[in-house]
Amino acid sequence: MKLPSNNLKEMNDVKRQLVFSINNEGELVDAGVIAEMGHLGKLYKYQLINEKKIKLISKIIHYLDKFWIIIPNDLELERLLWEEFYAFFGNEYEQLIDINHNINCLEYLIDLLEKGNLLNSESEILDFGCGTGLSTKIQTPYHMFGYDINQIVCEQAQKKGMQTLSEAEFQMIPAGSFDGCIASYVLHMAISREVIIKIKDILKPGGILVANYYKNIGAKRVNSILIEEGVYPQLVGEKTRYGSVYVYRK
Repeated sequence: MKLPSNNLKEMNDVKRQLVFSINNEGELVDAGVIAEMGHLGKLYKYQLINEKKIKLISKIIHYLDKFWIIIPNDLELERLLWEEFYAFFGNEYEQLIDINHNINCLEYLIDLLEKGNLLNSESEILDFGCGTGLSTKIQTPYHMFGYDINQIVCEQAQKKGMQTLSEAEFQMIPAGSFDGCIASYVLHMAISREVIIKIKDILKPGGILVANYYKNIGAKRVNSILIEEGVYPQLVGEKTRYGSVYVYRK
C-alpha cells in the first residue's frame, strides 16, 4: 500500500481525513476507529475509519477542516505536537486555511487594539504567532513586527515585507517595548508559561494584548497565568466566528 505523502493533492485524494497524535493510539486502531499509516517526524499518522467513534474521544479537535488532532494530556507533549505539525505543514499553511477569514480576524483584533489604545504612527505592534505574515495585508500606520517559532512560515512572512524576529531576538526584547500585541489563532498551541509572561512584560504600561482562541482551547490556562501576573482578561465575545476573543491590558 502506498502511503500518502505530505503533499496536499495526494492527501485530498484520501477518502477519509487524517488523524495525528504524538502518542501511539493502538487501542483506537484495534477498535477500528483509525488505521495506522506511519509517521511524520515524531507524529503518528492515521487514516480515519469511523468518524462517529472518534468524536467520542474527549481531547480531539477537528482542525483546519482536513485533520483530526488528538490532544495529549501532558502540556509539553501538546506543545511538541503543534511544533511537529507545523514543521511539516508550514510550507502549505495558506493552502490549509481560509485566507480571507484569517485576514478578517486580524482586522478585527487590530480594531479592538485600536479601540483600547491611544496608538499613533510611532506605535509598535507585535503580531505574535504571525504565521505567513497575513497581517501585512492590512493597512495600518503602525510599525508591525512579527514573531513565530516556525521559521518556515517566518520566511514566507518576510517575503511579504514583514519584519520578523528570531527566537533569540524575541527573548531579548526589553520590557515595555511594544504598545500592543495581537495573537490570532495561536494561544491554543500550548504556549509556555514563560512565553506568555514574556508577552506581558514586553508591553508598555497600559499596553494591550488582543487574542482569540480556537474553540476556546487554552483560554482558561492563559487567563490564569496572566491573572497571576496582575493582568485581567476582558471577554469580548465567546464562540464568535473567530472563537473566544479576549482583551488584556497591562
